Amino acid sequence: MLHKLAWLGLPLFALVSFAAENSTDHLIQEALKSSPLENNLRRLTDEIGGRVPGTPAMQRAVDWGVAAFKEKRAPHFTGQWP
Repeated sequence: MLHKLAWLGLPLFALVSFAAENSTDHLIQEALKSSPLENNLRRLTDEIGGRVPGTPAMQRAVDWGVAAFKEKRAPHFTGQWP
């Protein structure tokens, strides 16, 4: 009986190992893709500029951030924390 279970477990182990390897490869490939981070940082620093609280530049930064989140359909919150 144990011998039969070992033979059943071997293909399952190979399948799990293959899936894990593919997940790792996929994760690495995603990490190596270009990111919008550099462009976002450039826009915030060069186009919007300093963001002193209560200034129009701060409001532009908030508006830009909210628009970016909405474009990606990501959850977002603006306002006072409870």
